[in-house]
Amino acid sequence: MRVLHVAKTADGAWWAANQAAELVRCGVEVHVALPSASGRALPYWVPAGAHIHILDLDFPVRALWKLPSVFRAARQLLAALQPDIIHSHFFGTTMVLRRALRGHFLGPIVFQVAGPLHLEHGFYREWDIRSAGLNDYWIASSRCILGRYLDAGLSRDKLFLSYHGGSSSEVGQERTNFLRSRLGIGEREFMVGNINLCTRRSAFSGRRSV
Repeated sequence: MRVLHVAKTADGAWWAANQAAELVRCGVEVHVALPSASGRALPYWVPAGAHIHILDLDFPVRALWKLPSVFRAARQLLAALQPDIIHSHFFGTTMVLRRALRGHFLGPIVFQVAGPLHLEHGFYREWDIRSAGLNDYWIASSRCILGRYLDAGLSRDKLFLSYHGGSSSEVGQERTNFLRSRLGIGEREFMVGNINLCTRRSAFSGRRSV
């Protein structure tokens, strides 16, 4: 099996690289389209064993005249790789793939939704759902996202739930007490935390950075 992952950044989305590593270990041939040959996420993608293709397939919000060339690049990559499944990790890349590959690719296009931000705005939520074809599927990374799609009327047959995982080996063993110092919590006081993935706010998605 050959899977093409598509990410809009080479600086983040390390969870996608971790998924690729697991797929490679299972014998899957993994390719990934990244917009840059350098970035903080490259140290995850390279050892994962994925074949890296430098190609920016994100929706060019501030340069809409580039859309035809982006669509053309997506179709050229498809023709060269002939993947069995396409796995997109971002809203913008998913919108590009759906439009560019309609009529050119009959396999599953999977949108793994990392956060609910676009679902909080009617325009983007409707764009997401209405732009999908028969071969489009969604993977919600939380029950919150799953619920928002179901509330919007998406068929349960098209929707799956899979949490973004991580590895405890990536957690440093040296204690810096940075968070305790910042919050004024003593070194010997008992503390319970909840760690979440967060993304920067975007004017395009209806939220400005603060």
